[in-house]
Amino acid sequence: MAVGFLGIIALAFLAFASVHELSRQFLLLESAIILVVTLGLLILVARHDKKTEEAEAIAESQLSHLADFATDLYWETDLEGHVIAAGGRLMKTFFPDINHVVGRHYMSVIKLDDTEREKMLNALQAIKPYSDILSVFHATDGRRFYISLSATPRYSKSGAVIGYLGVGTNVTRRIEAQGRLKHMAEHDMLTGLANRYSFQNRIEKDIAESAEDENIAILAIDLDNFKSINDTFGHQTGDALLNLVAARIVSSLSRPFRVGGLELKCSASVGVACAPLHAESTQGLLKCADLALYEAKGSGRSCYRLFQTPETRRAAVN
Repeated sequence: MAVGFLGIIALAFLAFASVHELSRQFLLLESAIILVVTLGLLILVARHDKKTEEAEAIAESQLSHLADFATDLYWETDLEGHVIAAGGRLMKTFFPDINHVVGRHYMSVIKLDDTEREKMLNALQAIKPYSDILSVFHATDGRRFYISLSATPRYSKSGAVIGYLGVGTNVTRRIEAQGRLKHMAEHDMLTGLANRYSFQNRIEKDIAESAEDENIAILAIDLDNFKSINDTFGHQTGDALLNLVAARIVSSLSRPFRVGGLELKCSASVGVACAPLHAESTQGLLKCADLALYEAKGSGRSCYRLFQTPETRRAAVN
């Protein structure tokens, strides 16, 4: 239809204009046609770009809402490490005002121990993804959360690295459960004191890290006549007394303990051994302390003895 219309216009020019005039009018007509077509294309492109921008804005908003719903934390940083976007289910738990996060360097927002920090920095320096970096966040009400962080570099359309995109997962329950299991494995269930396994590991660590001029002493403690308390008042009372002794330890044993309506006195015999003076290994040190304890109990109890005689040293070695 457009071609027919243009043909009619051309015939009109042929009927009423000279050849020279016709040529000039034809050029004007051609320019007008080009102008109309160009304007039409510009309008179409503008409408397309507007729709594309609107679609991209809608998609970005939907993705943001989806990320808020699907993840505990997410963030984007620029190449220098400054936060340019952040959100997630727990974001307002830690940062009620998102403006306090955006613009800050991400290392000032998260809390890492030295090991986790080194793992993250190594990945960032190599421009590689990282995963399962354990961090600590504190809620506005004081609660502590353990968050596992994972992130990957983000790229521009040209393929250049322009920052990082990361997510955080709340692993607080798992970490706290692991902590409880570890505490149970390393501590006595009744008194809450370190058990023999934990105690030996600590001694080995202290011996390995001690300087040549340092001495490490251990005390082997036996509660004098404790069996008679169990036999007289029952194991439940004895267990309660053990808890109180564990809380007070040796320095204040002269004061009586109150268990229910009873007032009980409990003294202790102590054997002392030092590393490396008496032994250099954990097992050797424990043997020396045990022999010193045996000597203290044989000396009338309620006293301490230092492992120092040649006889007890030879017995420990054998």
